[in-house]
Amino acid sequence: MKYFLLLFPCFIFSQNMYNIEYIEKNEADSYYLGKLYANEIESVYIKKDTTWGEATKGNADNDFVITDAVDEMSSKVKTSLPLSFEPIVCFNKTKEYFTFTAPKLYEKGKIIIQDSLPNIKWKITNETKVILNFKCQKAIGEYKCREYVVWFTKNIPLNIGPWHLNGLPGAILEAKATDQYLEFTAIRVQHVKNNSKDIKNKKNNLNKINEIVSFSDYLDKLDEASIALSKTIINNVSEKKVEGARITSITTVSSYETHDLCREKKKKQVKKDF
Repeated sequence: MKYFLLLFPCFIFSQNMYNIEYIEKNEADSYYLGKLYANEIESVYIKKDTTWGEATKGNADNDFVITDAVDEMSSKVKTSLPLSFEPIVCFNKTKEYFTFTAPKLYEKGKIIIQDSLPNIKWKITNETKVILNFKCQKAIGEYKCREYVVWFTKNIPLNIGPWHLNGLPGAILEAKATDQYLEFTAIRVQHVKNNSKDIKNKKNNLNKINEIVSFSDYLDKLDEASIALSKTIINNVSEKKVEGARITSITTVSSYETHDLCREKKKKQVKKDF
């Protein structure tokens, strides 16, 4: 009796899926919780309010001492309002751009912004350290004229990271702008079986926003609003009577802040002669 061995091709399907939580800190010392949902095709980063951080430490019952300020050396504190909505950043490897949400700033409401991929030219160093039991390697790169120092791990085989930062041969678990503009520190890493539903649910929030613009058009709108604001300030000041002096001209420099430091170096100037 002859036996025939039938060989069927065996396909093994696997996909790397990770959920990573970060503490995000900005230059105003405000802390937020960032959640990154990523697989081999796409990723979604969402930013949420949180009370975590140095701001929560200390004894709130301490008495305050109020005195007159006598010089310019007094402590200056920046403040920031709670998030009016939860900003989202979306990447998809099948697209040559990425999208993120932002407040319009120039008027009420939210907007979806499309921008070209970051394409950061990272310089990978030999320095290493351990973050959350992952061996990480140091890299330095520039994005929108601002330098970032990051630590990434090849043990998570996805070129992902928080916010707009990615493009390394592994996941970024820590990132800091050298000018203290932004900091990200991973506090939890989960290797999950499937997060496609989570990604889909988060992206559904984008359907609630109707307006989509390119990043360059968004900046143009900010400039237009900035110029209009400057004109209002100049007109208001020119109407005020100054004792013993006459206003002959006024110049203002006004600009909305964005994460693009290249833009902040090119602020608009508005001048009016009287």
